[in-house]
Amino acid sequence: MPVCNHLSQPPVTNGDKATTHGPPDDLLDRRQSNEFIEEADDPLTPEIGHFALALALAMALVQSLLPIFGAARGNILWMQSARWSSLGQAFFVGIAFLALMQAFITSDFTVKNVVENSNSLKPMLFKVAGTWGSHEGSLLLWTLILTVFGAAVALFGSNIPLALKARTLSVQAWISVGFLTFMLLTSNPFDRVFPPPGDGQDLNPLLQDVGLAMHPPL
Repeated sequence: MPVCNHLSQPPVTNGDKATTHGPPDDLLDRRQSNEFIEEADDPLTPEIGHFALALALAMALVQSLLPIFGAARGNILWMQSARWSSLGQAFFVGIAFLALMQAFITSDFTVKNVVENSNSLKPMLFKVAGTWGSHEGSLLLWTLILTVFGAAVALFGSNIPLALKARTLSVQAWISVGFLTFMLLTSNPFDRVFPPPGDGQDLNPLLQDVGLAMHPPL
């Protein structure tokens, strides 16, 4: 009975290295890259951040209109809406900022912002700094600072007359509306990349210093 040659013959050697049958190197690299991407991050995290920005914009629109009209008409309930809307706006912007930070920490290279400003070999400090190391990330950071200060006025400004507080928070909300609209339409920090690359490009070399990395949030 004839025996198949490919079962009976030993692998062909080239020096000390054996040539064996198997998948091509580029296929193995692709598989490893895909496994890395799948393990890197929850794929819905960028969508959660994007949705949080949309909810923050809705809160900002309410805060920009209702309190100032309430101050004009002497409607106490409308003026008091500045408190919960400013707190809600800060909460949702904070969720978006944490979602972007998680994408950087876990090297989620399905996010364009992470691809352009980080890579998997970066020290953790510079991965975190990549969150605000780009145009989109710095815009999100400034929006977070703006909304946190607005929430602080709403929480701790009990000595401010209600009408003045309502007008102040309304004006602050108009600025937030501008930032959030600009982000969602032209500078979304959660834009996706398909197919995702195996690794990112890197953070701006000028920001790869402890002092320069930490000064924006400080």
